[in-house]
Parts: sequence; structure tokens; C-alpha cells
Amino acid sequence: MDTIDIGTPTKTGWNILGPGGGGCVHSLTINPRRPDTMLVSCDMTAGYITQDGGLSWREFNLKARQHAYAFDPADPDTMYVGASALYRSTDNGETWHMVFPDPLKLLGEERLGDEASHRFLSSDNWPGRTVHAILIDPRDRDRIHIALKKQGPRQPVDHFYDRSKKGILVYSSADRGRSWTCAAELEDEEINLLAFDQEGGRGTGTLLAFSERGIYRIASPDRVERLALPEGVLGLRHASRGIESGSGQARFWIVGLSSGEGGATTSRVFNSSDLDAPWTESLPLPGAVDPKDPPVFSQVSVCESDAGRAWLIAEKFPERDSVGRRVESYGILRSDDGGGHWTWAVKADDNSDPPNRRGGWAERDYGAGWGDLKGDHQVSPKGRFAWDVVASPVDPDTCYTMDFSTIFKTADAGAIWDQLVTKLHEDGSVSSRGIDVLGPYGVFFDPFDPGHLALAMTDVGAWHSRNGGRTWLHAITGIPRPWINTCYWMVFDPEVRGRAWSVWSAMHDIPRIKMFQDGFFAWKQGGIAKSEDGLASWVPSDKGLPERALCTHMVLDPRSAPGSRTLYATVFGQGVWKSVDDGRNWTAKNAGIDTSNPFAWRLALLPDGSLYLVVVKNYLKGRQHTGALYRSDDGAETWKPVALPGRVDFPNDLTFDPSGRLYLACWPREVEGRNSGGGAWASDDGGRTWAGIFDSSFHVYTVAVDPNNSDILYLSTFDASLQRSDDRGRSWNQVEGFDFQWGYRPVPDPHHPGMLYVTTFGSSVWYGPAGCAHAAVPNRGKDGR
Repeated sequence: MDTIDIGTPTKTGWNILGPGGGGCVHSLTINPRRPDTMLVSCDMTAGYITQDGGLSWREFNLKARQHAYAFDPADPDTMYVGASALYRSTDNGETWHMVFPDPLKLLGEERLGDEASHRFLSSDNWPGRTVHAILIDPRDRDRIHIALKKQGPRQPVDHFYDRSKKGILVYSSADRGRSWTCAAELEDEEINLLAFDQEGGRGTGTLLAFSERGIYRIASPDRVERLALPEGVLGLRHASRGIESGSGQARFWIVGLSSGEGGATTSRVFNSSDLDAPWTESLPLPGAVDPKDPPVFSQVSVCESDAGRAWLIAEKFPERDSVGRRVESYGILRSDDGGGHWTWAVKADDNSDPPNRRGGWAERDYGAGWGDLKGDHQVSPKGRFAWDVVASPVDPDTCYTMDFSTIFKTADAGAIWDQLVTKLHEDGSVSSRGIDVLGPYGVFFDPFDPGHLALAMTDVGAWHSRNGGRTWLHAITGIPRPWINTCYWMVFDPEVRGRAWSVWSAMHDIPRIKMFQDGFFAWKQGGIAKSEDGLASWVPSDKGLPERALCTHMVLDPRSAPGSRTLYATVFGQGVWKSVDDGRNWTAKNAGIDTSNPFAWRLALLPDGSLYLVVVKNYLKGRQHTGALYRSDDGAETWKPVALPGRVDFPNDLTFDPSGRLYLACWPREVEGRNSGGGAWASDDGGRTWAGIFDSSFHVYTVAVDPNNSDILYLSTFDASLQRSDDRGRSWNQVEGFDFQWGYRPVPDPHHPGMLYVTTFGSSVWYGPAGCAHAAVPNRGKDGR
């Protein structure tokens, strides 16, 4: 059995704990001069670097999601990242420095919207929010080209406000980033590739931009030529470029979209070594089922040093089996002769996993059968088979592909694919290689075993560890399949060994605004389960709950007797439910709750028996409902509203200390380009009056009270900020070392004072010292001043 460790601590002593994988990764980029060095981004803002070909990874954070990478062609230690700025590292990724905008000309930063999207404000000619492509001239490393989106990437909430995000700007620097000029402005939304049209003996060539609408040759801002697409092609899904090994000629590959028979959209594959000449179409595996049921191809990637070797994602390839039934295959195709012939490099369908792919826990625990619900109906992290395909720039036989939870690599032209995100151990447990794109809502401790802790996770259910977080076991046995996407909370019985309850929902990422879509509530399910064997297995414990009980939280009344515990649970969109018999039966308890907004999210049961309910802000059927706070003094039989602090319309969490002091964490709203109504608040009179204790422009997820000293508070935000107060919120310090963007919940370690767990929205669980880096600063109160 291989060696088990708890991860590599950062310089400030933090570890990231988890099983590894678990979310989407994109933009894998390989150093052509040092191919074992790679960079990859995730959809939850972090970036990762490996120096050993994917055996281990290290996370790094740069204030926003990372969209593009590039390596300096002359110096293998120099690399670039495109995020909400352009960054450069000259020490092989150890440290990063801002290139554009000029760091000396920064005016400030913004974090606006439901997911705190980051933006720099600058006095130089910094033009936009996010860098999505980077190109360095191979003959002159001082010449850098970047493509930016004018308004940043489209956000999940944009469809509520009908926001347009179109517009790409291409900027160039001739002095290694000290100054920049606009090279072109394109009325497009996506950028697929920046490239030069030629290299070799004829020089670098002219700059090209491949967008979703077309191909542009850019000589200067007033000399932008739009090139002809292949006949019948309406737009591009993807583009790639390589050099023909014999001639040294550049060859370009594209996946184009066309209108097919019966109005079906078809995807077609082309390549060309002369963009002014007709394109050559490649027909991957001709002879699909029906012209009205065409295959779908998404990405193509070619080896930079051998453009004849191409890899192509087939999202859908309809076929007939031996008895004539339609089978929808998907996977990756490979061509060795410039697109003349194609073979499957890895192939699957909804009933069979690829025999040549050696997976991790996601493939082991979910398997092919989890592919039968697709797209928005997906309840597992398997989903789309491949998001990206990336050919090695130097080895035609090496290729990488990424899906919802895993990175795979082949080094033998597709004969075998190995995963690069997790370690599987002989006892069935797993541990991470350093990529953890996971969102735990809390850390839960077994009262009978200090080494036993559990995580309630978005997308991947529940996990638990029996060795303090060194390895993890998937805790989903017995959970009904329609519930299994997300475990939102867990409660251990404080007096019965092995007994615990958990709450489940097929809808993830609650209460983010993007989840308020009418269709989700029509079919997604959830419920409550109970374990008697220390989380090894679960049994549904949901009699009386509605069929689509999207459960998000639970509290146990410790005054009730073992075996007949009183439990309260929130059912998102349907209010509060109560059990007085250990969870065997449940009854709705919603008297006094406004029926126009029943989106019950969190509960707080105080030592005196008073029960509080947090209802979150929502958008449904074109209407907005503000959040609310309620209190019950009769065991949830009746609820009375508690006034929110001024300007607050989105309470996110309520916690308390042993004296009954309340702490309310709030999400801000955007008002005239500024955040308002967020922050954190405290009440010493049961919520009748509130005092602001933290800047109301911040997206505060929760406030945690140290169990050993109630003067010590921890506060997490979606603004790359983890704070500590030693005086009940009068002043705050930044906790040293934690720099992930989206913090969920600080959880003091009950067994090791001074150590802290922090759950996150996309970086699993951080564990480290709760010390502070900066001198205490006063809170700026409710108005952020």
C-alpha cells in the first residue's frame, strides 16, 4: 500500500484536505521545454501547477478565475496567467507578479454580483476584466499578445438581467508588458485561439484571432481582415494549430458549426495550411445513424510539433448495435494522418465505461450508469464525458483530457488513459494529489472518535475520514439515487455511538441565484437519511416529507431523549419540517412564514430553546423576493418575523455564542455599481436591534464562534478574505495564509486549539493555524466606511 499523507503544507502551514478531483478543470497548458510542468484552471477560481507530470499538484490563487496560460519560449521558468489581470512568474510558478494593468497605477478593486466577480480598476489603459488568451512571439519574447473580454465572462445571474457580454479586445505589447496598445476590437463573445499564421524561415507571421464567429487576420487596429470560413460553416466551436513535421508549415484545425438536415446543428472538422485557400474537410468515422441525428464534435487539439496527429472530442456519436438499436457513443477520436482516417482513442456510452481508462473514485463510485441523466438533469459529477482535450506540444503520443471530476493522460497514443487527481488505497479510501475542486458545506466531528470526521459536499455527496483527514471514504451507500448529488448538512447523535442524520438534494449550489430556475424545482428531489453504523451506510428517514424535499439544513435538540430525538430540517422552497421520533416521521411547521418566500435555508437552535430560521432571497417566475429571518419560541409551532438590519435583503447564515448573542452573515446586492447590504451583524437582544460588525460591501458567508473562547470570532467571505476577531467583532485581522476566493465556513478544530478548518466553494477543506498576518483594524460597520 502506498504512503498516506495529509498533503503538502503551504509556506504558511495550511493543508488542503479531500479526496481529490470533484469539479471541472480547463485550459491545461504544457511547458514545451519542460513537459512535466503543466498549469490547469478550475471553474471555481483556483489554478494548479505540477512539476512532475501530474503525480502531484499545488494550488495557487490570483483573485479570480484563471482562463489562460502561456510559457515563455526562451525561458522554461517564466510563465503567464490570464485572469482578472495578466500575471507573470519568473521562478517556475513559485511567485506571481501583475503585468497588466500596471500595479503602480491601480485605483482599486471590485467584487460585484452573486459570486463576487473580481475586477481591477486602473488609471492606465487596462481595457477589461478577464484575459482569455495569451500568445508570446517565439522569436521575440518581449512581444506579447492577449485577448480580453470587454465585460468579463458571462455570469450565471446574467440571464436574469439580460446582460450582454459580447466584445473581445486584442492588446499587444512590444516591451514585455510595460506598455500596451489595442491591436483589434472584435464584436464576438468567445475567443478560441491566438496564433501566428506562419513561423520557420519566413518569420513569425501575422497575428490571427479565432473567435466563435470567425477568423481574423490582424495587422494593425485599422487593418483587421475577416477571413472566409469553410462553405456552410456558421461559426467555430474550437481551433488548434501545429507545425507539419516535414515541411515546417503551420497547419490550422477547426471545429465548425453548420445547419444540417431538418434544422439539426451539425459540427464539422476542417484543416488548412493556407487560410487564403479552401479548407480540407475531415470526416471522422463517416456513416452515423441518420443525417437528422448527426454526431457532435466539440474540441480538436493537435501536437504543436506534429500537426498530423490530431485528437477530437466526440460529444455524441449515434451508432447502431448488432440488433439495430441506436447507441449514443462518446469519447475521443485520434487521427495519425492529418484527418484522413480516425480511430477511437477512448470510447464510452451510457451503459459501459471505457476499458482502456483507469479512473479514480468518481469512475469507481458512479460508473457508466450515472450517465443516463444528462445536461441540467445530471445528478452525479460524471456528466459530459470530456470538456477539454489537449495534445502534448512535443510528443504526438501524449494527450490529456478533462471531464467533470478528473484529468486523464495517455502516453501511448490512447492505448491506456490514467487519471491524475486522486490516489486509490487498498482499503477503499482515497486521498488527493493536490487538485480538489470540491465544495463542503461543513465539517462534522464524531463525538466518540476524535479521528473520525465527515464532510457534506456539493455534487459528490458525503465523505468521511477515520484518520483525521489523511484518507477519505465515500459515504453514499444507501442514499436514493435521485437525491445523491449534494449532501448539505450532517448531525451526529451526541449520546449514541454511530448514529447520524444527513440532508440531501439533487440541486447543488443553493442558495446561489443561478439555481433559482423554475424547472429545477419541478423535478429535482432530496430527503433525509439516517446512519446507525458511523456513516458506512444510510437508510432514508423521510416519511412525511414532500416528494421533492430539497433539504439543506438540520438541527438536533440536545434536550430530547436518545431514540426519540427532536429534529428540525429546512426544505428549500417548502419551509420547515419537524420530527419528534428520531427522524422516522416529519411534519410541516410553517405557521407564520410568508408563503411567497418559503426558501428556508438555515436554522439556529439556541441553548434557551429559541429557534431561528434564515430564509434567503430568491428570483422565480420573473419576481424577486427578499430574504427574511424568523423566530419560534414554541418548537416551530408558530413563527414570528425578526426585522433584518437596514439595507439587508439577503441573510445567508445565523450563528450564536453561549450567551445567546446572535451573528448574522449577509450577502450584498449591487446598487449603482457598489455593494450594499452585506457584511456581518450582531444582536444582544434576540434580533430586535442589530449592530454592524463587518464591512457591508463584503459577501459574508458565516461567522463562527470559537468554542473555547466566545470572544474569538472567525468570519469567511467570497472576497478572498478569512478574518479573525479577538474582541467579539469590534476589530478584525486577516488570517494568514488562506487566499482562496470563496470561503464557506470556518470550523475551529475541537481537538487541537488554535487550528482551523475552512470549508470552501471549490477548494475543498483548508486546515491550518488560525493566526493573523496583519494588525487589527476596526470594523467599518454597516455602511462600509
